[in-house]
Amino acid sequence: TLKSGLNAAPMCFAEVNGVVYYSNGVDFGTLRGAGAFPWGVPTPTSPALSNSGTGSLPVGEYQVVCTLVDISGMESSNSDVVVLDVVTAGGFINITNVPSVTGYTTNVYATKNDGTVFFLLRQAAGSTTTYDFTDYDYMGRELPFWNLNPPRGALPTYFGGRIYTAEWSPPNDSTTIWSSLPLHFHHFDPGAEGVAVPGQVLSMCASRETHFTGNERLTQKGVADAM
Repeated sequence: TLKSGLNAAPMCFAEVNGVVYYSNGVDFGTLRGAGAFPWGVPTPTSPALSNSGTGSLPVGEYQVVCTLVDISGMESSNSDVVVLDVVTAGGFINITNVPSVTGYTTNVYATKNDGTVFFLLRQAAGSTTTYDFTDYDYMGRELPFWNLNPPRGALPTYFGGRIYTAEWSPPNDSTTIWSSLPLHFHHFDPGAEGVAVPGQVLSMCASRETHFTGNERLTQKGVADAM
């Protein structure tokens, strides 16, 4: 048994390059080799910021977020943004309450003063870290994933470099088809427009050319092409 304690809802699978992605709309996971792993990386909580001490940060507004990284190097989307105004030159930013989640390390990203681009400030950070001018010109890569969600929905289906899922809304009697980012199957964009299909989608499949959805009313071809 690779995974136990799952919901009784029917489970569906999609295999991509030797990794099996499974979902029943409640439980999400992957099967790799002889192990079971999560599908998606949880989004962490935000840290706390304070301006203190003797340093040399320029005056301005600074923004900070955190991400989680699993043992395979898969990184989550960002936490909520926290903001601090440095109103007097000569201080540094104290970053506390850096989130810690078992099984993950935490990365901290920050902007420069009055900036909008987040750069890697600390990798595998502890519960507390600082941001001073000595970091200012030597930060790492940009934040790779912005305001994304872990997977949602059921019936995972691979097509065209993405995994598609179906999320049924009983009150509306309709199903929304969602897609992952290209080749980043752990990230789904809630700001992107899903495709609404009447009724509850009961099956999805794909050929090399197109993507199909089906329910008790109709079968639709090319749904993914509309996204």
